Amino acid sequence: MKTHPSRRPQDAWQEGFSLLEMIVVLTIIALISSLTIARSGRENGNRHIGSTIQSIGALAHQARLFSITTGRSASIVIDTKNRTLSFGGTNQTITIVGKVSMEVETAVGLVHADTARIAFYPDGGSTGGVIKLTNQDGSAGEVQISWITGIPSIRKLEKQDK
Repeated sequence: MKTHPSRRPQDAWQEGFSLLEMIVVLTIIALISSLTIARSGRENGNRHIGSTIQSIGALAHQARLFSITTGRSASIVIDTKNRTLSFGGTNQTITIVGKVSMEVETAVGLVHADTARIAFYPDGGSTGGVIKLTNQDGSAGEVQISWITGIPSIRKLEKQDK
């Protein structure tokens, strides 16, 4: 027959976690969670800029290919007042949402009031231009469109100090 050693009262007191230990652990978990949430919020801003820039680059690529395959000029129209970019060949529109600033550089003759255009030609060339987006937190990206080849390139820019 097996016998179990008897428990002493102080051994029973040492089993489990004390309330103080539980509070310390929960505080550490809360701190880690808040840091993770704050960081993911900043990364979401970066992802938003990145995905919007990717969409603008794809739209420029579509306009260039449309012009080459149809033999007709095509344009991306940038409406800075309504914060949209559109290409009539696919009826696709990209809307810039949130607290994102947009800067557009293109040929002088293609800017009228609140709109600008970047034109693509059947030979593959374009008027060229740059579309830059900057998020409130300083994260930025841009699409550069070569005036010689019409090929769009995407760049993520370093955060800018305010």
